[in-house]
Order: sequence, then structure tokens, then C-alpha cells
Amino acid sequence: MPYQIINQDCLEWMRQQPDNSVDIILTSPPYNFDIDYNTYRDDITDYRSWTHSWITAASRILKPTGRLLINIQPKYSDRLPYHHWIHHAA
Repeated sequence: MPYQIINQDCLEWMRQQPDNSVDIILTSPPYNFDIDYNTYRDDITDYRSWTHSWITAASRILKPTGRLLINIQPKYSDRLPYHHWIHHAA
């Protein structure tokens, strides 16, 4: 069985794929939101919108028997944990 690892902007790649064509998606979303970088500040609203976009795209391309594996570590802090966003995004 052939395997392929794609190293590309995920939304760009998923837009090119037909519906119900992928068996498995393994992802580890960035954890850069709410981190103070001296030169860049993530916008939490944009990040939530991006999360919704990639989950919607992944759902479209997965086969009915496909699996979406998301590597996240719940970390409770003063912000809403990312795993809750994912649960409510689709």
C-alpha cells in the first residue's frame, strides 16, 4: 500500500482533492496562538476561523470510512483550550 506525506499549506492541498478521496489525515495544528513573539501577534479570531476552515476541508475529502487524527494536548490556562475549538468547529 503506497503512503505519501504532503508538506504543503494544508488548505491549498485539500482544495485540490476530490470529495471522499482520503483514507487518513494526521495533523498537529500549530500552538502559536496567544504566544507573545516580539515581532508578531496572532489574532485569535483569525485562528479560530482557520481552524474551522481546515476541519471543514478535511471532512470533505475524507472517505466515509476515513479517520482524522489530531495531535493536541489539552492545556488548561487562562484561554479556551484548543481541543474545545476543534470539537465545536465542524
